[in-house]
Amino acid sequence: DQRCIEISFNISERLNFNCMTYDYVFDESDNPLLVEISYGFSKDAYYLCPGYWDNSLNWVEGFFKPEDFMIEDIIKTI
Repeated sequence: DQRCIEISFNISERLNFNCMTYDYVFDESDNPLLVEISYGFSKDAYYLCPGYWDNSLNWVEGFFKPEDFMIEDIIKTI
């Protein structure tokens, strides 16, 4: 649900997170409810994902390794 993606990027930007995972459930009216955030996740779960959403809410097709994004962030910071 794109609303979850928008909410997640908004929170990450406002709180200046480099890496965060978000878990949602939907109420009886189909509204997304954020129930958990965590900095830790299993990287292996993402290896088979067919793509990802960038922070402009564009779908980027292709496999990726989440740790590569973390390394890019560190290099930019240095």
